[in-house]
Amino acid sequence: SPSLSLSLSLSLSSSPLAPPVHRRWEYHHTSSWKQKRELSGLVTMEHLRAMEQKEVLEKSKKWPVFYPNFINKLRTYSQGRKIAKEKCCENPTSLEIAHIAASLKLKYVIENYKLHPRAFKLKPGQMMLPGRVRVQLWSDDDKKEPFSTNVPTRKAFMEYAGKNIPNLKIRAERIKQAQMRIQAHQAAVQKAQSKKSGRNKKKGKKGKRK
Repeated sequence: SPSLSLSLSLSLSSSPLAPPVHRRWEYHHTSSWKQKRELSGLVTMEHLRAMEQKEVLEKSKKWPVFYPNFINKLRTYSQGRKIAKEKCCENPTSLEIAHIAASLKLKYVIENYKLHPRAFKLKPGQMMLPGRVRVQLWSDDDKKEPFSTNVPTRKAFMEYAGKNIPNLKIRAERIKQAQMRIQAHQAAVQKAQSKKSGRNKKKGKKGKRK
C-alpha cells in the first residue's frame, strides 16, 4: 500500500542502506501516488534485493562446486567424472543440477560462464557442457550440519542428482527439442540434396543430342 511504501522509505533514510539523497527528495516532493509507488520501489525493494544477492554470492564462495562432468556417464575419470557410471546420467546440464538442489530445498548459485578445467580434453563428438553450480549442503558455522538428510555429503548429492536428473521435466523437454532440431536439420539436408540431384539431371538432359 502507499502508506507502507512511505514508512519503508522513511525507515531506511537513516540506515546504511539508504538511497541517494536526490531520490528521497524526489519521493517526498512528488504529488502522484503512482510515481511515489515507483520511487518507493527503487528506494526499498530493489536496493534490498541487490544487497541480499550480494550477500548470498559472498557466502556461496565456500559452498561445494558441482560441474556437469562430475556426473556425466559419457566422461572418464580423467575427463572429470567423480562417481561410478552406474550412478551417473548422460550429458546433464548445470540447470538440471540446480533443479535437483531446488527440489531438496537447498540454496544454490549457477555460474554459467565457468568450464571444467578438463573440458578441452574431450574427444570428437563429445558435448561440451558449460557452467557449474554451487550448492549449500551444510550450515555455514563450524558444525556443518547438513540441511538435507538425503544428501549429507558431496558424493551423496552427486549420486542423488545422477539418479533423479533423468526424471526431470525440463530434461525431457530439452531432449525433445534437441530431437526436433536434429530432424529439421536432416530434412533440410535431404531437401538440399534432392534439389542438387534434380539440377544435375536437367543439365544431363540438355547436353544430349537428338
